[in-house]
Amino acid sequence: MGLKDKIFGSKEKEKDEQYMEDAAHIAQQRVMTEDYVNSLGRTYFMLEDENVTSMLQKDPQLRTLLPAFSRVNRTTKIGKRDAKLLMIDYNILTLLHEINMDEDTFEAGGWAKLEALKIFAHALICDQFEGWKGRLVTETISIIKTEIERKKKGLLG
Repeated sequence: MGLKDKIFGSKEKEKDEQYMEDAAHIAQQRVMTEDYVNSLGRTYFMLEDENVTSMLQKDPQLRTLLPAFSRVNRTTKIGKRDAKLLMIDYNILTLLHEINMDEDTFEAGGWAKLEALKIFAHALICDQFEGWKGRLVTETISIIKTEIERKKKGLLG
């Protein structure tokens, strides 16, 4: 870089910097749009379990548990104390449903449904602990690299 370039700046350098800024901006917009569309599907499958929701909706007795197993619960942030309290709440709900279940339903697999829901509740609480699932579905990390190759002019560059 010559003295003139140091004092007045290089037009070519300014053009390269502007090009890099423009390229990075365009790449960022494209990546953000693609990431957003991809994240919608990923978010749905990470938060929603259609089998559990369907099971709860079809069973009149278990339908009352829908709010407790809502996908929104997976994205809240709770600490250790809240996690313990929440597991106690889920155990109480399970026991109340077990007590109120008629014997035939209980023997026909009702007990298994309740145990499966207890396992699901444990996973749901783990997702909530320290906001793990919420961060997982909302954070996006993008790395954009721009490389510019300069052609040398003339024999001496």
